[in-house]
Amino acid sequence: MKRRSCVYAEQDYGATDAPVMVLLHGYGANSSWWQANLASLSCSHHVYVLDIRYTSALEHMVADLVDWIVNNKGWQRPLTLMGHSLGARLCLQLAIQIPHLVERLVLVNPAVGLPEVPVWAWIWRCYQARMVSKHPEDIKKLFHSVGPVSSWKWVLRGLRTPMPNTLIHIPTLIFWGERDPLFPPRYSARLHSCLTQGTILQIAAGHCIMRDHPELFYQAVSAFLLSSPVHS
Repeated sequence: MKRRSCVYAEQDYGATDAPVMVLLHGYGANSSWWQANLASLSCSHHVYVLDIRYTSALEHMVADLVDWIVNNKGWQRPLTLMGHSLGARLCLQLAIQIPHLVERLVLVNPAVGLPEVPVWAWIWRCYQARMVSKHPEDIKKLFHSVGPVSSWKWVLRGLRTPMPNTLIHIPTLIFWGERDPLFPPRYSARLHSCLTQGTILQIAAGHCIMRDHPELFYQAVSAFLLSSPVHS
């Protein structure tokens, strides 16, 4: 039986002739997590917001996203990828798989590693994330929207997989919440070593920076976009 694609819905905003930006949410989330950012981001970009199923191995999800970008959309000009948590990890994998189609990366609290902890410890960290988010109702949905219990297996396996030993030569802005219990700032060394043009911005926030601080988030993203303009 053919496996379903991880991409099950898409919405787009902004002028169709503007540079393309694709937003990927994290595990247990959905496209609405970007709602506070769409009006500002779509002023300068044609923004695509995807809804993703995290119910298969990360390598299968990357293959699905490559297929969506290359075959479904047929884009030939480089685009900007923006991802939150595990969505940021997918952005990194896409930058490795199709570097010629990725102009810039914006990574928000990226999921770049997980210690060898039991599942209950990971669930406790998700609960902690609720304590440091201004939108605890969204984190709460994690326990109701992740699909079957088996999906935890795929996510944990993906998180325990080391970052590829590949240098990424793409301008990258990384947001990191100083109070993020899921992926604390000390994890940044695992990511920064593979980025030759990476900038890390630590913020006094939890795991949902783009929702908790949308104005600050956009100011930093806007400055980054201006400092690394899309090639014509």
